[in-house]
Amino acid sequence: TFEPEEQENEEGLEVELIDSHTTAISSKLISPTPPTNKKTFERTDQGMEVQDFFGNSVDDARSNYAKADTELLATSQKAINAQREVIKKKQELSAAREVLENAKHTEQELTMAAKRAASAARSNKEHADTAQSRVRAVQQLVDNAKDQA
Repeated sequence: TFEPEEQENEEGLEVELIDSHTTAISSKLISPTPPTNKKTFERTDQGMEVQDFFGNSVDDARSNYAKADTELLATSQKAINAQREVIKKKQELSAAREVLENAKHTEQELTMAAKRAASAARSNKEHADTAQSRVRAVQQLVDNAKDQA
């Protein structure tokens, strides 16, 4: 006689292995002699509820995946738009830096020109002051010469 062999599957549930002489009814394996003190698994309303639960869980998971995928797409689009805006702002910043550098260069040139002009003005003033004092000296000499004549 054949005795069913008992093993534990990966989930820790007891599973009965039976020989090929055992008949299969509605995809269920039933031992010719029901085991005693063992849980037998039959398809019941509770089993249908579990099947419905798993079906609903799969549907919920698919729905959550679709929502997450939609959010990912929207967030990716926002990130792309933000990246485009960053690139645009970097270009504007680069242009502004170029304008600033040109302004600094112009300021330096104008500062140097102003310093040269100030130096020339001082020099010209000194020459003018010297020329004026000479003119006064000559004028005094002319006045003295008129007085003596």
